[in-house]
Amino acid sequence: MTTVRDAGYAPAGIKRAFASGAFPGPRTQVSCRPLSQTGGHGDEWTLSGTILTTEMSDLPPGVADGVDAVRHAARLQIRAGADWIKVMATGGVLSAADTPDASQFTVDEIGVIVEEARAAGIHGTFAHAEGTAGIKNALRAGISSIEHGDLIDDEGIDLMLERDVPLIPTFNINFSLMDEGRIARGEVPPWAVEKMRYLFERQQGNFRHAVERGVRVVMGTDSFADMYPPAELAYMSEYGLGPFRAIQAATSEAAKLLAWPARPALLRRASRRPDRGLGRPAGRAGAVARSGPDRLRHAGRRDRGGPAGRDGVTFFWAARFIDGWLALIRGRARPGGHCRGT
Repeated sequence: MTTVRDAGYAPAGIKRAFASGAFPGPRTQVSCRPLSQTGGHGDEWTLSGTILTTEMSDLPPGVADGVDAVRHAARLQIRAGADWIKVMATGGVLSAADTPDASQFTVDEIGVIVEEARAAGIHGTFAHAEGTAGIKNALRAGISSIEHGDLIDDEGIDLMLERDVPLIPTFNINFSLMDEGRIARGEVPPWAVEKMRYLFERQQGNFRHAVERGVRVVMGTDSFADMYPPAELAYMSEYGLGPFRAIQAATSEAAKLLAWPARPALLRRASRRPDRGLGRPAGRAGAVARSGPDRLRHAGRRDRGGPAGRDGVTFFWAARFIDGWLALIRGRARPGGHCRGT
């Protein structure tokens, strides 16, 4: 991977360390701490009354209520070096005090966040938005992208098309939360399982409908440490996007959202001998689909040893790789049955 937009809790020091060469890593854009209303998806209050928030000087507080307080919270993230401001526009699965249907922040509150981001000249704003009303509130306020979008309806799709706002679905986390082994080990609270069952198949159908209507899609992921983020490509392909557009979602569409220079990066063909590293340049966009067959054949092994390139694409997620994941997905059971982990 060449570029990452972190969706919360990565301080600006990480991108600076990567950019300086102090540590190897991709180009990185950060959002510092997400903004949330009290009792919202980013409020780390728990059912026991314990608040799990860790105070860090480079991750300013993000819980705020009311236009003036929200404006101040946005400015704190910008001062800390945020390239984006993340807004919790709805509840979520893993937050104890809300539901995915709950809309959070008013249009006016989200609007001042958008206003501050534009005034500061940072990349933009994006919204955790699962419920129907919250998705539309964020869009009406001028948000740059919608994360999840599980319960989007036709009115929300109309707003996305009108404003050319991309959708960033997250299938991987949904399948993982429904994994019976993870549930049996107590890794997913019962109240979260109930919420996930409510969303599970709705998300798949709504995503397919959004794609059919022409909504732009960008690849993103919401993964645990033991999950495999590239599986998102297979899920997007399976649920309506198709292999080629899934690759576009992870490359050209992602670059457009992150506003990297328009010059296409050279893609490099993987050598037939794994010990020889990368071979000669293979051309521009489209070369992914015809990159080295050996690399593609072994892509499903969850190999994490490949380089994270900065000047060219070094993950070769192409049609054969996606087809392999599709075979796994087709074997998955829906809620109530056995569901293999990714």
